Amino acid sequence: MHKVIALIKRKPGMSRADFIAYYEAHHAPLARKCFPQIVQYRRNFIDLTGAIMAPGMPDPDFDSVTEIWYRDRAAYDEMLSTHFMAGVQETIENDERNFLDQSMTRMLKVDERGAQHADAELRPSIGSPPDEGMFKVIALLTRKAGMPQADFVDYYETHHSKLIWSLFPWIFEYRRNFIDTTGAIIFPAATLPDFDVVTELWFQDRAGYDHMITAHGDPAVSGAIAADEENCFDRSKTRFFIVEEAETA
Repeated sequence: MHKVIALIKRKPGMSRADFIAYYEAHHAPLARKCFPQIVQYRRNFIDLTGAIMAPGMPDPDFDSVTEIWYRDRAAYDEMLSTHFMAGVQETIENDERNFLDQSMTRMLKVDERGAQHADAELRPSIGSPPDEGMFKVIALLTRKAGMPQADFVDYYETHHSKLIWSLFPWIFEYRRNFIDTTGAIIFPAATLPDFDVVTELWFQDRAGYDHMITAHGDPAVSGAIAADEENCFDRSKTRFFIVEEAETA
């Protein structure tokens, strides 16, 4: 599979609720119709309520982390060619003007690691009653200064992820999306992201997440995590927030 993430910002003056409603009712079905190369298509809408942010870190300059899977790189390249076909580009861009800030879009290839469950088991939470459906959070994490990307990936996968699994049994699924900026598509007002991995964690419900947060409050647990993070992360740039997940069949 070839996977990309798009960082999408809503247009100025548009509420989060209206942004989500338009994306789901109009743009997501349109994108699926125009681009048959897409195998899987998921939106993660950021909710900054209760976000955990390193001191001084700004809010993310995007409202959705959109995940898109293609069969392979050739299918992705075919999608790009389709985008520029007569009529398709105009249709997509005209619809984008209704809900997103086109100058802020970024599309980045990612290397996804750590899947333990089939995606069908990760029930979308958007629109579900508060006590039903998966509860999901995303962390934006940055490798420590001077650490090569390959070493960062290796340490996270062979050490840190195993530590997290061992300390927090309430996690249902835990995936890491390591960013590859090669061939990134960066629109005029946007910049490359200031993080190296988008980490996704699913819980069976909100209670599972709350159990993890409570456990993290134990100095022995938080101390062990902090000590290990010093080996691979720039902890001054960590951001952690809830997302509402929606997926197109």
